Amino acid sequence: SAVSYAWDFGDTVSSTLKNPSHSYAAAGSYLVQLVVRNHQGDCRDTSTGYAVVYAVPQISFTINDISGRQKRFLPSDSNQLSFYWDFGDGNTSNAVSPIHTYPASQADYVVNLEVTNMEGCWDDHTETTHVSITGISVYEDEPDLRTYPNPFSGSVFVVIRLAETGNVKLILTDVQGREVYRSDKGLSDAGSYTFEIDATKQGLAPGIYYLQAWMNGGMYRETVVLR
Repeated sequence: SAVSYAWDFGDTVSSTLKNPSHSYAAAGSYLVQLVVRNHQGDCRDTSTGYAVVYAVPQISFTINDISGRQKRFLPSDSNQLSFYWDFGDGNTSNAVSPIHTYPASQADYVVNLEVTNMEGCWDDHTETTHVSITGISVYEDEPDLRTYPNPFSGSVFVVIRLAETGNVKLILTDVQGREVYRSDKGLSDAGSYTFEIDATKQGLAPGIYYLQAWMNGGMYRETVVLR
């Protein structure tokens, strides 16, 4: 039986292992040779074959605004076998250059594209897109919206000040734009109101969240951190 092995992978790299693994640095066709010898070293056998390495696609994409909520996604290379878009809001697409309309809420969404070429090799790319609501006033760091404690570990309390009678809605989303909490208080008199968001009851994991308070004819927002 063979006791020594000499592999030549065809790219100046070799191995003396019985069952080696090897990663090639570039696509191409490589002539691989194996030489085995017996105990005495006076008998040998040689076998050759070709290792074909296919190129991995290199993909990226750009995002063009059609409106505040509607986006067009353009891949850097449309000559791929398959496309899988994840828009970061629970929706996906297999179109080459899709158009997607986001929910009626202002947030940042993490978009991922995964492509596969004819040889079965794949690559992916991620970008973040911001969705704004045309015609809606957006307020930050305003006294009409206050959260405490922030950062928080159990519950965060949201205090809003309603200037006049109107509808009140609170929405909490994660960094991927997924809604994790909603409170539709509906029509309310002018005054101050306090809401409690219990992280345990809502099943929230530690991280960054974006709070939206729809009231006073606009949308107020604040970032909260769960430890």
